[in-house]
Amino acid sequence: MLSSINPLVERSRNNRWSVTVAWYALGAIAAGAAFGALLGLLGAGLAGVGVPRQLLIGGTLVAVVIGMAFDLGWIRRPLPSPHRQVNERWLDTYRGWVYGFGFGAQLGVGVFTIVTTAAVYQAWALAVLSTSLWAGAGIGAVFGAVRFATMMWVRRVNDPVALRNVLAGTQRWLPMAKRVALSSQGVAAVVLLAAL
Repeated sequence: MLSSINPLVERSRNNRWSVTVAWYALGAIAAGAAFGALLGLLGAGLAGVGVPRQLLIGGTLVAVVIGMAFDLGWIRRPLPSPHRQVNERWLDTYRGWVYGFGFGAQLGVGVFTIVTTAAVYQAWALAVLSTSLWAGAGIGAVFGAVRFATMMWVRRVNDPVALRNVLAGTQRWLPMAKRVALSSQGVAAVVLLAAL
């Protein structure tokens, strides 16, 4: 997304990056909140039909541990994931606010495009565990906002050299991002284990 939606490229399409990225943020946060709310309702429904809270916690813990095994490379298979990304043809077909919102919504949910870390699935497992529409929506909104926040890396890209530097910088941050994802999964596992 960073190479497709940035001030330099948006200017070449006669769009304003600030407008496109505002719609991207709205799409990511709104779709994340809506998906989280649905999963929170699913959790509430499970609790409502008598599924014990301890079973929900245990199931979420299992999901976190399996996800960590994927992310650590202990399971030598790709994560279950769709084999698609956002449709780049939208960039030449629609106005900036349309593809901004559409791409943001898809990436703000995270499971409609290629999933690169199990933390995506774990966030949604936590939304189910919340057993609440509002808590699930909050988890989803935060998830979408984090997915949107990466767009801020390109906010000052006004020439090809700056774009190349930002993209190279994101590659340098990749190991740190993986460590942060694994650390957050570890914290979630400890908290869930303590809640059993």
